Amino acid sequence: MWRAGRASQGRVWGSAAATCAQSAQMGVICSTNAARLAYGLNKARRRVLARRPVQPGGAVYCGRTRERLVALTFDDGPSGFNTESIVRLLGAHGARATFFVVGREAESHTDVLRRTVEAGHELGNHTFNHRPTAKLTSRDVIDELRRTSEAIEKATGMETQLARPPWGNGSRDFAEAGRVLGLTTVLWSLDSGDALGFSAPDVARHVVAGTCSGHIVLLHDGSFKRDTTLAALETIITGLDGYRFVTVSELLAAQSF
Repeated sequence: MWRAGRASQGRVWGSAAATCAQSAQMGVICSTNAARLAYGLNKARRRVLARRPVQPGGAVYCGRTRERLVALTFDDGPSGFNTESIVRLLGAHGARATFFVVGREAESHTDVLRRTVEAGHELGNHTFNHRPTAKLTSRDVIDELRRTSEAIEKATGMETQLARPPWGNGSRDFAEAGRVLGLTTVLWSLDSGDALGFSAPDVARHVVAGTCSGHIVLLHDGSFKRDTTLAALETIITGLDGYRFVTVSELLAAQSF
């Protein structure tokens, strides 16, 4: 997950004048002033959500598609508190998602991980110990990723093709380490704010107002009980009526420009 202050290279998201297609083509993530203003929060808190990790070089931020496709992603699990409730809710709406899992949690919740895959969802690698990878050597990052990929395969019999660095930090070096293991680094187009202390209605309004075709949305299912995420998710799915919720791999396979 990404916390304010952890991404020193942050900058404001794309302006309201930029279309989603233009943003994707320029490598800039689409967001609108309306999405930020939807909160009705003070300016300081809105600035938290107006920043994202900006470390170009090998990382995927969005899908370049004109189809109405969105990829919901969940970080830091699997969790005995949240993951299965999220999976059930997604299933009730015929939605698929990608879960970026922490290796140590995968080893502790193998049944949850297996049922997540059986429900049709995708797994990504979120390192083994969820440490700031920008402070690790390339060898240590590769080891973190390797151990997590092994834990995922042992629990589910499946190999993962995607990876995401904790907090989105150090993505250039992380992406290079991931490529050694055949992993594509995936960040996000839109931070939902579910890990930043906002209320469930605020999170839902932000995501519904700020999402457009090809977006990858950051949410969380791990670390502790995520009541805000669970409460917001139903509204997010129903509020984005007309969009199809797909895995990151499905989104990238649908690229049309």
